[in-house]
Amino acid sequence: MSILYKNLNKEKIMKKMVVKKNKKAISVKIDDRFYAILDPSLKYSMRIVLKEQLELFNQIDGKKSVEELVELSKKDKKLVMQFLMALKEVDLIDFDKTPKAKETKKIKHLNLWIHMTDKCNLRCKYCYVSTLDTYKTMSKEVLDRIEYKLIEAIEKDKELSMIHLKLSGGEIFSKFDYWKDIVKRWKHLIEERKVVASIVCLSNMTILNEKIISYLKQNNISVGVSLDGVGEFHDRNRVFINQKGTFKKVIENLEKLEKNGVKFSISTTVTNESVEGLGALTRFLIKKGYPFRYTNVKGEPLDIDKLNRYYDISFEIMKNSIEDGFRFSNLYNQCDLTIHNPDKDICGMGKFGGAIYLDGKVYFCHTHFGRGEPLGDIFEDEPLPKIIKRGEKYWGELSEDCKKCPYEIVCAGACPVYRVNGKSPICEFYKNNIPKIYSLIAKENLTKALKKKRKINKKITIRESN
Repeated sequence: MSILYKNLNKEKIMKKMVVKKNKKAISVKIDDRFYAILDPSLKYSMRIVLKEQLELFNQIDGKKSVEELVELSKKDKKLVMQFLMALKEVDLIDFDKTPKAKETKKIKHLNLWIHMTDKCNLRCKYCYVSTLDTYKTMSKEVLDRIEYKLIEAIEKDKELSMIHLKLSGGEIFSKFDYWKDIVKRWKHLIEERKVVASIVCLSNMTILNEKIISYLKQNNISVGVSLDGVGEFHDRNRVFINQKGTFKKVIENLEKLEKNGVKFSISTTVTNESVEGLGALTRFLIKKGYPFRYTNVKGEPLDIDKLNRYYDISFEIMKNSIEDGFRFSNLYNQCDLTIHNPDKDICGMGKFGGAIYLDGKVYFCHTHFGRGEPLGDIFEDEPLPKIIKRGEKYWGELSEDCKKCPYEIVCAGACPVYRVNGKSPICEFYKNNIPKIYSLIAKENLTKALKKKRKINKKITIRESN
């Protein structure tokens, strides 16, 4: 059988095949000419398409054949087939069967929030730490036991490849001299067992000196810095004990971290009071090139209309900045969503993550400190990962709305601690803004592709003129 005959026969079969669409596929607009098609549950499914290609995609109803779609498009058959095959490659369509998302293999890791101290020099208005004024600090006995449990976890599970530690308070650097050598030893013990040790200090960034800077740099420890706005917008919530604002001190210390090459990222808690300053903050963070994450405050009612209005301003600033080189996917993150790495385990608490309080009690989440029931404690004989898994009960069932939602895998009903009837109390905020985030990712991808194309065309023009 000749190759020509084989190809003709294959083409004949292909023409008769029914094209079926991925049921989770969505489309988002980039501009008047370009759109993106993607399945939110798949990491690399996004395809940038022209408006007419999107119109063709929308014609796919699980009944029409390849031949019928070619006729509807009124385009060259070869171009249509190339388009369909590009969608098939990323499981957005298939022929004669409905495409299914392939589960991505996960790296096995352990995430721990460790509450080292209640001592704090601030009195933030939305603070969740109910025991803040006790000034207690984790004892050496508890710290030593954590060390033992970390090593035990590694030795009992040879597949464990990373341990991520979030050191918090209170203000973590208020007790720096107390814990610095212990944490350094933890890092060494983890890494000598060929496991990655990722450590971040969650700080209000009002305490910093040369000794702390040197320590962070030498031990490759990063800092999560709380910054809620520019000037008064930050100072509305984040104040010293004497009620004076902290913005100037935070910026002063951020610049020291930057100057000394210490890794850090910005964590912003968005409230009804501070959201009006979101645009100014976004502009400031983009100009500085700082990585940042926006978190909507939990445990108190939020004005969704107001939230959407000011996020729109922020997203517009990001969109315009992408043209100037803003690396959106690398620098921006929205809390409670796994947009860049789709995963229904949005935080891993009760699965591969837990929170350890001052007394060694293990909790599902740090928001349970001082008010919720512990899952157990680190002085038990049970390995730490098994104690943590007792928290799976907190995830519960998602609402029927969530199960039908195309964003189920990237939102998963958001934080399980604050769900109402199996879904996030700000569900409408997520539904409104997740497509806008995808649109910005698509804009970034398109901008890169067009710049690359212009660069190639320029080289060709120069070569031809020579």
